[in-house]
Amino acid sequence: MSGLLRAVLAMTVSTVAVASWWIAASASVFPVSRVDLDRGQKLFAARCSSCHSVAPGRGTSMGPDLSSIGRQAGDIVAGMSAEGYLVESILKPNAFRRPGEHGVMPADIAGGLDRNEIASLVGFLTTLEGSPDPGRLARLASEVVPPKLSVREYVDFEAVEAGKSLFVGKGQCATCHVLRQTPGMNVRAPSLLASGHHDASYLLESICQPSHRITPGYEVWNVFVDSGRVYSGRLLSSDSEALELLSVQSGRAQVVRIPLDEVERDEQDVAMIGAASTSSMPDGLTKTLSRSEIDQIVAFLKTLQ
Repeated sequence: MSGLLRAVLAMTVSTVAVASWWIAASASVFPVSRVDLDRGQKLFAARCSSCHSVAPGRGTSMGPDLSSIGRQAGDIVAGMSAEGYLVESILKPNAFRRPGEHGVMPADIAGGLDRNEIASLVGFLTTLEGSPDPGRLARLASEVVPPKLSVREYVDFEAVEAGKSLFVGKGQCATCHVLRQTPGMNVRAPSLLASGHHDASYLLESICQPSHRITPGYEVWNVFVDSGRVYSGRLLSSDSEALELLSVQSGRAQVVRIPLDEVERDEQDVAMIGAASTSSMPDGLTKTLSRSEIDQIVAFLKTLQ
């Protein structure tokens, strides 16, 4: 069977039932590979689910909803297969970003994964309202080039422990950033469960200059109503009748529903609703925390992977 691929489907693939493909070929061509969709699902849960949802209607606001990516991926970039698009998006998150748009997906989110794991992750994603192609996944498992591991810096465990204490204590970061996988964990602020994949410089900037790059979906919106009141908060949802804001008053968060017919309109009959240029994250942490304390928080965040 030299030079030929053989894919064996272990069980029927669907978005509910997860299967594995064993992909074999002559060792003289490339080593025996395995595309394990169950493994891919677990990798997604560990590395991607804090920002991306695969449950229809349950978006996280951090990253795009991927509940139908298996059906859509092949149509996003002309001439690129679904598998090729997904691999490129995982290995090079900035590859298909619109001009002027910035994201927060870590550049090395796939760091440490081997080619089988990357192919397994892609295979799982293609099951989401799509039909996995055994042949293309076979080639993917043999051809994908895993990212090189970035140089690991020395871990100062004392700094990490100090940073953890500051995160939950003096810095009050844990008030908004929840460090456990629970429903609503990222309602008030982005999840930091994968923050360790970011560069330390990015984390430092996010702490010291939170308004420089606001995470999409976490902008502060101001809504002016006819009564003269102004509501401010994160926009949770909107439809033809009303919009909902997550407003924080005196440290307590509450959802405010505002009927659109109560929103004030300007002279051009445009609803007076707009996003602020400042982040909801306090910008005075550099006054509250010393530079060494901020560095300790960064050291702690770098361990979250």
